[in-house]
Amino acid sequence: MSIQLRVGKKARLEFLPGSEEWYQRKIRLEHPEAEHRFVLPWDLEKSKAIALLDYHWLGEKLVGAPDNDEDSLCLALWDEDVRREYPVKINHIPHWFKAPKTIGREEYFAWTYLEACEYDHLPISDESILWKNWIGVQPVWLEQHQVLKQFKKPELTLEYPAHVQKALERAKWLSAPASIDSVEFEVPVNLPCFNRHIWDWRPIPTKENGQQIDKYLIKKYLKERVVEWLAAGGYRQWHKDWEYYLLYSERTALSTKFFIKPFYWDLWLDLDNLRGQTNKWEDLAVIIQLAWRVHCAHKDLLKETNEEKRAKDQVEEELYGVF
Repeated sequence: MSIQLRVGKKARLEFLPGSEEWYQRKIRLEHPEAEHRFVLPWDLEKSKAIALLDYHWLGEKLVGAPDNDEDSLCLALWDEDVRREYPVKINHIPHWFKAPKTIGREEYFAWTYLEACEYDHLPISDESILWKNWIGVQPVWLEQHQVLKQFKKPELTLEYPAHVQKALERAKWLSAPASIDSVEFEVPVNLPCFNRHIWDWRPIPTKENGQQIDKYLIKKYLKERVVEWLAAGGYRQWHKDWEYYLLYSERTALSTKFFIKPFYWDLWLDLDNLRGQTNKWEDLAVIIQLAWRVHCAHKDLLKETNEEKRAKDQVEEELYGVF
């Protein structure tokens, strides 16, 4: 009697977890194309105004604001030391941020901020929740995904403008040039397995005169980009990717490769703005040094004037004593 063994086939994954197609499909499944609930225009505009107020004032504990309710904070936050802090926000529009097609610039950062607050179970206004859910439809999430892709290292080598490529080739011939990965930058929040070095082994970009930009300026510049990335939705995205990594931890190689992608910023592609910003910082440092020297010189002059005055007073007292 022959025994026939049936081997069950493993279910094939339609898209590789963590791939671009996987993210696109997941966003489309989790978020509707449009909000079907009916909301009066007045109510929506009022909710938008309160959402913008939450964006500007949450974390300040103003009287009447949601974050001023200590009882709600104690109930919502299980870690007093870490979770009490509200997400990072910015009050400017980054130079790399292009105007979204689905939402305004200011509204975009307010929306990502409120989404991060909700992810961390932080108190926000009920009207802000209404506006966030109304505006956060599928096209907005897809556009946010494209915005945050700027902070991931591209798979293909980019083509730089001619002047940038020329500067890069010159930097490679410098004597013992410092590499970009040698700069350790600061991160204002705690993120699991977050890299503090850019995985880029090319030389640090150079100034117009061919000298490399100082490391402390690169460190400051990268910190600003990290803050902007966090405000643009990077904070929530990194935590969600960490959750996906743990969910797919059985496939360690896949989950590590596709979910935990290091933070990246192409300094050479951003060379023009980098040079302009570092020039401003250097000019500001020169002004501060000059102001300090003037202050010290004025202070010494006052000191000499006071000493001369005391000596004159002493001479006058002695003369008065003689007569």
